[in-house]
Amino acid sequence: MDSLQCDFFVPQKPAAEHSSHLLAHNPLVYVPSTSAKDQIMFYLEKSDVSSWHVKNPYYKPGDAIELLNHFLGVTTPWFGSPSFQRIMQHCGLGLSLKAPYLMHTILAFSASHLHYLHPEEKKYSTASMLHYNPSLALFSSELLTTLNTSNADVIIASSYFHTMLAFRNVQLNPDIYTDAGGALTWLHTMRGVPIL
Repeated sequence: MDSLQCDFFVPQKPAAEHSSHLLAHNPLVYVPSTSAKDQIMFYLEKSDVSSWHVKNPYYKPGDAIELLNHFLGVTTPWFGSPSFQRIMQHCGLGLSLKAPYLMHTILAFSASHLHYLHPEEKKYSTASMLHYNPSLALFSSELLTTLNTSNADVIIASSYFHTMLAFRNVQLNPDIYTDAGGALTWLHTMRGVPIL
């Protein structure tokens, strides 16, 4: 397979803020993946994410463009097999237009990788946690619905990233592997496992 093509048809304007999907399906309007970043940034500016800067001075919603560019731009394998990475870099943002939980998962995963590369930059660890929490809550709600052809790809992609994030979050604190009695505790520290 020499080329990969992902076509997503969505309206040009985002759906209402409280919609379960970022953008409703409309087969008449083609949105190329480059504008998927613009759609995501528009959504973040209009959602509750825009108030995060009041609570946290390290990460601003506008910083999400750096996370999206990192997610799309890194060519060396950093999140699984080269084929999965290639598929997600080509199709992930388009898929996330209909699933806010995948959008937040991608942003959390990208921020987590940047935090790994630049541990001195507080904004990356902050961004990872700020996006990880809503990704889990929204993903948990989606899991209560029926798995079908309209949400299977997004659920599988989110599951993959959440698994990797869970193990990455364990690595953030190396002192949590055992308790004073020597019992293994790392599995209990995987944030989000109880919610799922």
